[in-house]
Amino acid sequence: MATNYHTGWPTRRFDVGAQQLNVLDTGDGDQTVVLIHGNSSSIKSFKHQVGHLVSRYRVVAIDLPGHGESDNAPSPDDTYTIDGYADILGLALQALGIGSPIIVGWSLGGHIALSMLAAGQRASGLLLTGTPPIDLGAVDFEAAFFPDPSGGAVGNPEPTSEQLTRYAELLFGEHRDIPAALVADVGRTDGVARLRMAMHWLAGEGRHSQKHYVANTDIPIAVVHGEDDAFVPLSFIREQTWSSMWRKEVQVIANVGHAPFFEAPSEFNRILDAFLNDLALAN
Repeated sequence: MATNYHTGWPTRRFDVGAQQLNVLDTGDGDQTVVLIHGNSSSIKSFKHQVGHLVSRYRVVAIDLPGHGESDNAPSPDDTYTIDGYADILGLALQALGIGSPIIVGWSLGGHIALSMLAAGQRASGLLLTGTPPIDLGAVDFEAAFFPDPSGGAVGNPEPTSEQLTRYAELLFGEHRDIPAALVADVGRTDGVARLRMAMHWLAGEGRHSQKHYVANTDIPIAVVHGEDDAFVPLSFIREQTWSSMWRKEVQVIANVGHAPFFEAPSEFNRILDAFLNDLALAN
């Protein structure tokens, strides 16, 4: 495993109320691309996208509360939910002067992005990967996700080292050389965040229907999915009603799992570029 893995660009501490966040804000393009990472990860997972985009776009990525180099949440019950994360990130984007970005959301990050948009956040476009649009609650949860393949790490506040390693393998690719920093991110994540999120999913606490949003929005949404995703069935993604899906179909990347942007960055970035170019032409 690699011993030194980071985006290559400096980050800074940023306060949103009582929450202190770690923020990457680089590049000076006219359009901003916001990258939102998934559960038990960090902005480091988007290394290949930051490097690819920075010469043409302003690129912003934020470690979620309780993740990466952001502080744990002072109010975990309020923060460690889809809407709680969305509220924090919405305030952060407002404070950073970001009005209508293009958002890339991975897994939990995609759910957060959908909550932000449903609550009124402006965006020029949205790319989702590893994110099934759902109505929170047990029934939808069971349809939208495979049973926890990690052996109990997903909602566990104190998983074993073996469970954490297995979880990292499933996130970033079972047969790939996963940088030690990404494995460490899984272990660093506030265990309360994992537990609270699991309770939140099953309790159906969300303010917005993600299914309703994607079925009615006019914001272009690109959907990218790894063919071998161990967490999210491709069939569920395809069964949903999408009012403005880019190219009218899911963009499937073969032989990769839950993080196609990490496992196949060249192919993912090619799709991302095409989406960004189409958005620019439309505007």
